[in-house]
Amino acid sequence: METREKAAAARQAMERGAALGGLLPAPLEFVVADTAQADPAAAGGTAFTASATYVCRLGAAATPVLEALHTAWRERGWDGSLRRFPDGGGDAEASDPADGYRYTALIRRDGTSLALWVESPPYRDPDPETRFRPIRPA
Repeated sequence: METREKAAAARQAMERGAALGGLLPAPLEFVVADTAQADPAAAGGTAFTASATYVCRLGAAATPVLEALHTAWRERGWDGSLRRFPDGGGDAEASDPADGYRYTALIRRDGTSLALWVESPPYRDPDPETRFRPIRPA
């Protein structure tokens, strides 16, 4: 397991999410980046993951965009799934086998926007006593 500072891991998750903006027809809006404890048994309880959350407001039906995003992820060689729900909602998940990053996109309740989560693989925290403060838009 790689050792990484929480702030650096959170920034990298933000960068991974922002890089997906080119796959979407509308801008991604950054919401928050944070960390969470990973498997408590991993790395003597010092393992964590970093995540970044975005919203993409489409102004039109989100289902075709979700399907296109899922297709783009598969074309990159990422393992994943696409689920469609009877109420018109749906979600797509993928993971990049090269680095362990996981991606989830979900149609929001309004049906015209997507929420996107990016989560890092687990890292060992070099300073587990220091609390990480979430990164939010300025």
